[in-house]
Amino acid sequence: TWRSGDVPMKYGGRFGGIVPELLDRHRGAKSKPLIAQLEQYMTHAQCIDCRGQRLSPQARSVRIPTASPRFAALSNLSLPEVCELSIQDAVEFFAELRLDPTRAHIAAEVLKEIRARLGFLLNVGLEYLTLARTAPTLSGGEAQRIKLVTELSKVRDDVGRRGQKAAHTLYVLDEPPVGLHMAGVEK
Repeated sequence: TWRSGDVPMKYGGRFGGIVPELLDRHRGAKSKPLIAQLEQYMTHAQCIDCRGQRLSPQARSVRIPTASPRFAALSNLSLPEVCELSIQDAVEFFAELRLDPTRAHIAAEVLKEIRARLGFLLNVGLEYLTLARTAPTLSGGEAQRIKLVTELSKVRDDVGRRGQKAAHTLYVLDEPPVGLHMAGVEK
């Protein structure tokens, strides 16, 4: 029981603790100032089970074979190892996967999407990033280019579904994205 003004208040539930309370408020927060305030009480800690790879044990045990000559010494990489590749290296890795016909058929759509997205990232000058890189570690320019890639992917997907040209979509870039080198602007 506590007093708020003239009327005593009574709490009739069970208090789960401050950490779950803050996590619930953070998940439900819509305003950036509230999110920033709640994040002052948080830190990033590496998971002791996955060692920061953010994958389940089953996903970490999957190995992907490639026939790319560049990966001759390491032609069978695990998912975490693939995620540590730069975008440029990942493009080469996924270009020549060694899959039997059944697995190739099963993976066809997923591989098409992976290759398309890697191609977009490559085309906007982000070939040096790795797939394991988390969003908060990206610079403003990198994040802006990834948003642009995402938007262009949506347009591409929409065009693919409808079977028509993207005649109704216009992107006006009044200035080069923040952090984009002038050589990359021409791409």
